[in-house]
Amino acid sequence: MNEKMNLRILRTLPREKAFYFFTSIGNYTGESATSLKEFTDKINEVNVKSLEFHFYRGDFEKWTAEVLDWSEKKDLERPRTMFKSDGYEWLVEGKASGEIIGGCVPSINHLAGTAYWIDPKGKIFFIDIPEGHEFEKGLSVDSLDSYLADLDNLKVFEKISGLIVGRPYNYTAQDEEDLKRVIKHYAGGYGYPILFNANIGHASPIITIPMGAGTNLDSSKNSFEIPEAGVM
Repeated sequence: MNEKMNLRILRTLPREKAFYFFTSIGNYTGESATSLKEFTDKINEVNVKSLEFHFYRGDFEKWTAEVLDWSEKKDLERPRTMFKSDGYEWLVEGKASGEIIGGCVPSINHLAGTAYWIDPKGKIFFIDIPEGHEFEKGLSVDSLDSYLADLDNLKVFEKISGLIVGRPYNYTAQDEEDLKRVIKHYAGGYGYPILFNANIGHASPIITIPMGAGTNLDSSKNSFEIPEAGVM
């Protein structure tokens, strides 16, 4: 990609061509973005209801986990390759509400046995699956299986009221099928909803999760909702 195209992608648009964030048709949030940088900043700031609204309309219908080495300025040479999103997948259907907690595996596991360990009882628990030993590949399913076994031994899956699994980082189709099998092995027998392929974690776009905020899951509405504000 040439410099002219790079400048076109990174340019600031006039206000009339901005991306305007709505929570529903006719309900404008007051937030907008006129550049790619401003857009990525706003994704981390706007009400999650707005992101859900635009996602289901197909406004966010592409995603990527491609890494362009920013230390070598590869990210300035071309945009990352995007893929069409398949949307949410419910490994177990159902409805649940509760405070949301969780984090990146294995980072969340490192808190076990410390004063910072979480209380999973009644919570909506989310899991982010990061890169593995090779930066451009996701954490292997075998490694993830071990980390989930640790969480299972800590009775996390027994105590929570719902589970959200972020979009896996650079997994193949077979990796995803193996992952879903492992998730259902540990958490599939408790009857609460399990949402797979949420836009959290190490693949873009990324929704920032406000820890402890009230959260609702409802497979009948294909809904993952955080109605509480992330900050006071």
